[in-house]
Amino acid sequence: MKVRLKAYGLLKSLTGELPGALDISGNTLGDLVSFLGRKYGQKVKDELLDEKGELDFSYAFFVSGERRSNKNAELKEGDEIVITNMLGGGESPG
Repeated sequence: MKVRLKAYGLLKSLTGELPGALDISGNTLGDLVSFLGRKYGQKVKDELLDEKGELDFSYAFFVSGERRSNKNAELKEGDEIVITNMLGGGESPG
């Protein structure tokens, strides 16, 4: 199944420029993460999954514009997936 992936932050530095479409086997975010681990190295998979094997909360995953937080979220042919680091830190106002 072909999907488009846009990666930002640390993930982009680990994968480099991504091709226009990725041909993955499977149809879930977890399958995509496994594919990325095989193609770009275990460090990518380790970065995206927590110690329990779930999607790491420090990343935001969007599938065709909708936020997903479960690795069993279904993907469809042609979906655009965006993965980016969550932002945090800084000072509170006041």
